[in-house]
Parts: sequence; C-alpha cells; structure tokens
Amino acid sequence: AYNGRDTLSDWNNNVIVSYEYEYCGQMTAVTSVQNAPWEVYTWYGGTMTLRAVEVGTYRVTVKIRNTDTTVWTNTSATEKTFEFKITKRKLGVSVSYSSTDPDTENDLRAGSTQWSLSKPVTATVTISGIVSRGAAVDNNVAAEIYYVVKGATAPQMNKAIIKTWTQSPIQPDGTYNLSCTYEIPHG
Repeated sequence: AYNGRDTLSDWNNNVIVSYEYEYCGQMTAVTSVQNAPWEVYTWYGGTMTLRAVEVGTYRVTVKIRNTDTTVWTNTSATEKTFEFKITKRKLGVSVSYSSTDPDTENDLRAGSTQWSLSKPVTATVTISGIVSRGAAVDNNVAAEIYYVVKGATAPQMNKAIIKTWTQSPIQPDGTYNLSCTYEIPHG
C-alpha cells in the first residue's frame, strides 16, 4: 500500500481508494508510565488476545459496531470499558556468608556478620522472584555490594561489582532465582 493507495499508479495519479477498515492498534497506559503499549498477541477465530508487559494502568474499550441489530444483555450501553493494572513485582534479596575457616564458619552460621580481616569469607547474594519474559531469564544484572572494613583507622567502605550470576531451576511458583558469590578480600 502506498499511503492509502493500492498501487504505485494510484499514488502517482493521486487516486485515493476508499475502504472500510477496522482499527487495530496499540493502546497506551493511562498512568505516569509513558508509552507502555498493549501488544496484539494473537487474533484468531474472532478472538483477540492482548498482552501488556509494562507497569501501568490499562483500559480496553469494547464497542458494538452495529447498534441497530446488536445489543448487550441487561444494558443499553453501546460500549464497555475494562481497566487492568500491572504493578511492579517485588523481588527478594538475601545475603549469606560462608568461610573455609571452621571458627569463622561457626560464627557465621550463628548469625554473626563480622569476622577477622585475615579469614576468608565468601558472600552469596540471591535475587528471588524473577519471572522470565519469553523463553529465558535475562541474567544481565550487575549488583554493587558494599562492605565495611573496620580496623585501627577509620572504617573503610569498599564496593564490589558482581556481573556473573547463576540461574536456579524454575521454582514451584514459576519464578527463578539468580545467585552470585563474591570472595571478600582477606589477608
């Protein structure tokens, strides 16, 4: 189609062909989320399935096209609007510590969050409640982990950036976990 014309000849000769079309397009969210579109997922056998994946409030209005011969039961309305809300998923984050030093490991298992700077300690960070979009979980996640080194001088804040994650098998609720380990410098 050439901008509403059927052929290049119609375009060149400014011939406009008129057809009756049914409008089908993307609908946008009505909250502060900008341009969060619906997607027409399938349209088969008279059933349209829409999919929305962005956070926001969506409205769908269904209208009767021929009001002379068609009505809804128990109402004189010619259109109905339905509202749907998609909210942010709350993810869980947990941190656990382990050590190859037996005394430090015992202290960590007892709930301690402090250890000697000379002892090896590994932090395991787990993000839970992740849902995949499509076939795979996007594990392109970077996390900044901050830890404090206390000593004879003023406490020092250190930062580690973690980019390599391990994905768990699917959980019973349909979610996944991403975990990473970080060996905290010692010595």
